[in-house]
Amino acid sequence: MQNTNRDTKMKTFSAFMAESQDINEAHDVELKPHENGTHYIVHKIHPSSGIESDQLKKGEKISDSHVDDLHDMGYSVKIHKK
Repeated sequence: MQNTNRDTKMKTFSAFMAESQDINEAHDVELKPHENGTHYIVHKIHPSSGIESDQLKKGEKISDSHVDDLHDMGYSVKIHKK
């Protein structure tokens, strides 16, 4: 009987960890490198990020320092490879 309870707890824990990994993999902003190498193009802004459309727009060109500012404000940023 105790093994069944332990197994249930392990399954619940495994499901929780899988869900946590999915949450951690979600990024607030996704960027693609610009051709010049010092800027990025906004590829995607996730709705759950809380970033308003007047703050940052898809397709907008931003600099390295703007990316640093996003990190400093606590946003998760993913930079895609070329």
